[in-house]
Amino acid sequence: MTVEFFPVGNRTTAINALRFEQVDIVLAGPSEYVLMAERVGLAHLAARRTDTLSGGQQQRVAIARMLMQDAEIVLADEPVASLDPRAGREVMELLWSVVRERKMTVLCVLHQVELAREYGERLIGLRAGRLAFDRPAQQVGDLDLTELYQTQPTLETEPDEPSVVPTQRPAQA
Repeated sequence: MTVEFFPVGNRTTAINALRFEQVDIVLAGPSEYVLMAERVGLAHLAARRTDTLSGGQQQRVAIARMLMQDAEIVLADEPVASLDPRAGREVMELLWSVVRERKMTVLCVLHQVELAREYGERLIGLRAGRLAFDRPAQQVGDLDLTELYQTQPTLETEPDEPSVVPTQRPAQA
């Protein structure tokens, strides 16, 4: 099973967000919800509406939802884009911790190069919709990143800004 890592809706409590009421998935008993809320450090906020949670707390709910689905592959599209640096690092630490302990594969799109370098085993650089590089993180140098992010005057509009995609493979047992 593959699950997309995504923010939660705003009209439910944090604990109800784990129940997947809008999706036809049968889950374990209610205690499982509490365990997942505890795992991501939100048990004390489980009764609060998600629209009253901070961005980092909402991302933690999203990680708990991912855990409830018992996914093998996680697609995390800019999971820390709207967070301050401290909260972003906390969310990345939690996400990678979960990925390691569950031996999951994660494909994570980031524009924060320092986080991509720190967490990714392999980095994929995309520029103007084309592959700029795809190699182990330790083989991606400053020159690669400078070339990826350099701007060149052009009359054409380029699709999206460049991004670096860190990936992690499941740990070998």
